[in-house]
Amino acid sequence: MVKFGKFVGPGTIITVAYIDPDNFQTAASSGAQFKYKLLFMVLISNLIAIYLQASQPMALVAKLGFVTGMDLAQINRAQLPSWLNYGLWFMAEAAIVIGTTITINILISKIPLTAGCALAIADTLFILLFYRPDGSLRGLRAFELFISVFVLCVFICFCIELSLITDTTARHVMDGFLPSREIFVSNGLYESCAL
Repeated sequence: MVKFGKFVGPGTIITVAYIDPDNFQTAASSGAQFKYKLLFMVLISNLIAIYLQASQPMALVAKLGFVTGMDLAQINRAQLPSWLNYGLWFMAEAAIVIGTTITINILISKIPLTAGCALAIADTLFILLFYRPDGSLRGLRAFELFISVFVLCVFICFCIELSLITDTTARHVMDGFLPSREIFVSNGLYESCAL
């Protein structure tokens, strides 16, 4: 159990991808318009995600880690030319900065994109401060705890919001898992893809 407990921190950080402002905005507008009818698309998308994560490429990456004892980034560094490693690193950092910049602009529209970009770069460099080349995870665990507190707060707020729902039966919710024509036409298809 202790061995699996070590994965709670990284797992919590990954959940942030599902509770970003874009997802909240999309879920709120979709829910207001279609109520529970989009639950079918949520179910289908989760089943597809499970299939893709269990597919051959993911299995190969896991096997690579088991056999070599290295993660994909370490294998890339050992096996690929340095120019390609720098290119991959630059693209990953650019994706982080662009995503963070857009998120900052969505949350606080008064901050222009250039200032958001500067904040995103500072944020990325701040997170890199937690990395220790000697393998120490103390700073990283503190960062994971910090993020976990925020995720827990979002979870508590979500539970409070769920408790405030009235005039809904379990039947209404379960009917949402059945396909409906409304989610495959016009704006319903757009909202389904956004989820």
